[in-house]
Amino acid sequence: MSMHKTAVHRWCYSLCREPEQAKDLCQDTFIKAYNNLEQYRHTGSFKAWLMRIAYHLFLNLIEKQRRHDSVTSEIEEELRFIAEINGNTEEEKDFSTTLQRALSKLPADYQMPILLKYKQDLSLQEISQLLNISAANVKVRIFRGKQLLARALDVKETLVYEM
Repeated sequence: MSMHKTAVHRWCYSLCREPEQAKDLCQDTFIKAYNNLEQYRHTGSFKAWLMRIAYHLFLNLIEKQRRHDSVTSEIEEELRFIAEINGNTEEEKDFSTTLQRALSKLPADYQMPILLKYKQDLSLQEISQLLNISAANVKVRIFRGKQLLARALDVKETLVYEM
């Protein structure tokens, strides 16, 4: 636990964006990992296994919250995201802050692979195991997410290839 506590907490915070919820999620992650330690397969990294547990616990939490919300299509979500970011970029001069805010509002299908790749420094294979999707699908989601960020932030396409 001591080896991965900081990384898991950072990951939980990047998922939740609320300190108390991140602490709870981190604690739940370690409890679940401890209770299911016999299910850990030594083929992948232990850190990735912990991240996967945290991610699935987060998804369960989000699913509970989404039951109360109306379901919108992916296109509507993307359009709302683009409109919200474009409407507020003049207020924030710091590009880094704007990028972080835009990334936090990115649809989860695109946000998770980008965060895992660039914030947690996981390989495409580790991300594919964590999200339970193919490595090719991970690459597609990262590419599409970066495209969406570039369009929303009105940045040239170089962001898509260099991020």
